[in-house]
Amino acid sequence: METGTFNLMPFIFIGLGLLVIVAIIIVIIGVKAHKKNANEKGFIKVDQQFVDQLIGYYGGIENIINVAVDNARLTIEVKNLQLVDLESIRANSNGGVFVKFNTIKTLYKMDSSAIKHMIEVKR
Repeated sequence: METGTFNLMPFIFIGLGLLVIVAIIIVIIGVKAHKKNANEKGFIKVDQQFVDQLIGYYGGIENIINVAVDNARLTIEVKNLQLVDLESIRANSNGGVFVKFNTIKTLYKMDSSAIKHMIEVKR
């Protein structure tokens, strides 16, 4: 038996253990960074006044059929597109306004999920 080989084994295990611990720490830091709240991601805080204005732009709460979020875009389906103030929506939009039939998709600086929730509470 070689004594040199056996003397290195504890150091190899310690080194591998340290690598595993470092990998776990990196994963934990990555998960925490991914779970930042909306304000830390650059969104402006959503307030009720803004949501009330949006509801008005979409023709009122009675005109809103469905609200969804798709890739951070707010998607709102309305009963009557003629009641919608698209110019005001465009003026408040951060990334353009897309209209297909009675569905309007847009991106705001605010968290779309929070806007969706606040509209649903009104319904």
